Amino acid sequence: MREGRTPHVTATAWRPQRGDLAYDTGSSRVGVVTALPEDTGTAAYQLTPEGGGTGWTAPHSRLRPPDVIQTAVLYVCVQRGELHPVLPVERAQEEGRNFADLHGLHLVETITDPFGEPDPQHREGWRRVRELAAAGRVATVIVRWPAAISPEHSHELRAHEIAWLKDHATKVRYSWPPPAPLEPKRSRGARHDPVGHRAGGLGGPRVP
Repeated sequence: MREGRTPHVTATAWRPQRGDLAYDTGSSRVGVVTALPEDTGTAAYQLTPEGGGTGWTAPHSRLRPPDVIQTAVLYVCVQRGELHPVLPVERAQEEGRNFADLHGLHLVETITDPFGEPDPQHREGWRRVRELAAAGRVATVIVRWPAAISPEHSHELRAHEIAWLKDHATKVRYSWPPPAPLEPKRSRGARHDPVGHRAGGLGGPRVP
């Protein structure tokens, strides 16, 4: 097995060199960097499995040092209750820590923002999340649910932030997964009527 060097992650984005081990978030594989973009005149790095085998290419945005594969930041932004204003925050933090433990994630920071600002980029805490992702210090952001990033009426802002994190090889995971959409229930004894004849749908005759 070929030994690879894993450099320390600094405040600037990590740039792997030839011989470094790198984790490709796109393919979920670790490989040895065998060629840099300047070697091939492309925008991709070339990697080979540690034990040998067929190599592959990956852009810089997908690469992380192996020692940060399991690192995460816990982000909390929840509405505080009137009777117990601190309780919702504490519960979200506890759920996030339990989620990290369950999935083998190492929390490098826990960041909390006040609830109320719909645009995450206007929050100091979320800007810190972005800073960690851009610096290559985390590969996962744990939030309680999607609205912690941005409320439903500003879902496009949330989508933008999730896409930005993905471009920086960082994924979002929810400690309280969003519920699956419910299928509409039929009334008991109702017959399936795809063309709507019973209601005169599609101009068809009513069926007695």
